[in-house]
Amino acid sequence: MHHLLTAPLGTAVVGDQFWFIFAERSDGGPPIMICPLDDSPSMPNLIALVRSSGLTAGTQIVQGKARIGLDGAVEFEGPGVHAGMFAALSGYVVAHAAEDPELERLAGARFVQVGRGPTSPVLATFADDAAWGGMHRPPLPGTMAETVMRLMLMEPGQRAWFWLTAEGPQGLPFLLVSLVEEDPDGLLLQQEVQALKGDGRIADAVVGTMLRTDSLFTFTASTPATGWSALIQDLLDTWAEEEPALLGLAAAPLTYVRDGTVVGFEAADCVLPDSADNLLGEVRALINASAGGWFWFTDDDGSGRARLLLAADADELAARSGTLSPAGATAHGTLSADGDTLTLSTDSDADSLAAGVGAWIAEHAPAWPILGRLHGATVRGAAGEQRSL
Repeated sequence: MHHLLTAPLGTAVVGDQFWFIFAERSDGGPPIMICPLDDSPSMPNLIALVRSSGLTAGTQIVQGKARIGLDGAVEFEGPGVHAGMFAALSGYVVAHAAEDPELERLAGARFVQVGRGPTSPVLATFADDAAWGGMHRPPLPGTMAETVMRLMLMEPGQRAWFWLTAEGPQGLPFLLVSLVEEDPDGLLLQQEVQALKGDGRIADAVVGTMLRTDSLFTFTASTPATGWSALIQDLLDTWAEEEPALLGLAAAPLTYVRDGTVVGFEAADCVLPDSADNLLGEVRALINASAGGWFWFTDDDGSGRARLLLAADADELAARSGTLSPAGATAHGTLSADGDTLTLSTDSDADSLAAGVGAWIAEHAPAWPILGRLHGATVRGAAGEQRSL
């Protein structure tokens, strides 16, 4: 009977709405059942759902509406919503997801109790990420999670259509992308934009193509976008904590092209907090590697994550590394370039440093393409031994 819960979600996108009914049942079936929201006041979809639910006569049910939120999570809403509904659904999904992976679409669902009346004020929200047993919800088209997944899958040389607005759903900045090789005419992206807009108001957007190069993402549009850097900054301020891979756009430039001729250019120069996912300092050091630089590495920065810092100036590197409290081994040294070949020279062991930095590159390169410059770099250790990344 899982289909009564999962079938309507198979093709769902952000903004889609549904009816739901909840019932405490003893036959092992799903406690929640959903169907597409009716346009008709006679509610034929809801009536059909109740009739096909298998519930016995006299069973008490709670009725409400559900929708797909901006993050792709299903949000159940109604005056009769209570904490027991969240516990029942999360318990059912965790217990049965192994036999029906489609149930993973419910991971992260939340329940919102609202008051009765025209304003329907929110009275309580029931949600708990820990209740889903580490389950991950598949990204839905039109969500920022889907956008990030597509960005991370782009290989150097691949192009994508993009749509970026400062005020999307709920007044938040939003980015959609669609790979050109999968969407040659941009029609799939247009459909996602229309689904995202729904019946709401959306501010003007910057539309064009983007390219992943060996060093960064670049954007091209046919009309100027005043305040490109501020637009990217707002996007990152809003979403980067939830989707840190977006930080790879922090240095992305926008080029304006009209009739095949470049008529303008604006670089993004975003200000971001120092964190394990903010690699702007490393990007700048790699771009200017021909002038030399410095590096610092630890396999545990105190949060359980490896951390590589690069800087053109030794004092800058010392200031940045001094803010950390590493719990693991550390290494430091110089960064030099001979043409396209980079060398990290250190007084530490080359084997362990090469292994640690290599793993760090593998983790971060999908979001920060310029880290590919470190592939093939030489690590020179204290005894003169050399290893390749």
